[in-house]
Amino acid sequence: MTSSLIGIMAFKGDPRIKILAYTGSQRSKFMPELPTVAEAGVPGYKFDSWIGLLAPAGTPKAEVDRINAAVIKVMADPVVQERFVRLGVEAGTMPSDDFQKLLRADWDQAAVIVKASGARIE
Repeated sequence: MTSSLIGIMAFKGDPRIKILAYTGSQRSKFMPELPTVAEAGVPGYKFDSWIGLLAPAGTPKAEVDRINAAVIKVMADPVVQERFVRLGVEAGTMPSDDFQKLLRADWDQAAVIVKASGARIE
């Protein structure tokens, strides 16, 4: 079973539950003792979760950059950062061009997995 770190943290310390590994590419700062899946024996495995803002196709780059700059400013606020920490979220930002590359890479990775599984939309 997999779950977000937020969902798992409630079970940390429960002797009935054994948390095996973290799916991210790096250990979580909230559970640094927990190995990544790659460290636990599945080399190359990573599945980082993210939350992002998306705009309709064709949105002018200047508008995307303006929104991105505003989000980066808000995310730098210590009050906002502390709220994310209380939720168990390792919040960060990136330039919109980098986020677009991340989306493409994740989409391509998911496509390989779906194709290999034989899953179909019905």
